[in-house]
Amino acid sequence: MLLARFDIFVHIRYIHRMTAISDELEVQNQTIFPMLDYEDAAAAIEFLTRAFGFEEQSRMEGEHGTVAHAELSLAGQVVMLSSVWRDGGFSTPRELGGNHSQLFCVVADVDEHCQTAREEGAIVIGEPQDQEYGYRTYRATDPEGHRWYFAGLLS
Repeated sequence: MLLARFDIFVHIRYIHRMTAISDELEVQNQTIFPMLDYEDAAAAIEFLTRAFGFEEQSRMEGEHGTVAHAELSLAGQVVMLSSVWRDGGFSTPRELGGNHSQLFCVVADVDEHCQTAREEGAIVIGEPQDQEYGYRTYRATDPEGHRWYFAGLLS
């Protein structure tokens, strides 16, 4: 019964937040929001803010120290995350094995971003390099296996 009440609370909070987000969509121009699951969502939030420069916008605590829902932003774009919801059939990338997705993020200075990410413990799997399609890019994974692809326009 507690789970049902919790689900209703999360749903109500989610609708309220989505209403607030929809009011900002014209400014943000974001209509797709990645939602990521982490075994240790609180640690992931700390890592993503330190290593990749995200800013924590909101966090709703769950039971037993979990994170029911959190929103982080990078350059005004939102990524949502939570503690992995096993009852819903979710797993972390590390548990699934292989790469099933990656997030493409535009940053101002790819080389500086990569250096900071590496210093904070990101696993850099593709060093910064210029691409023929007009971006300088690098790829990294976070401690739980989500793959991130960072890019900046070439001058």
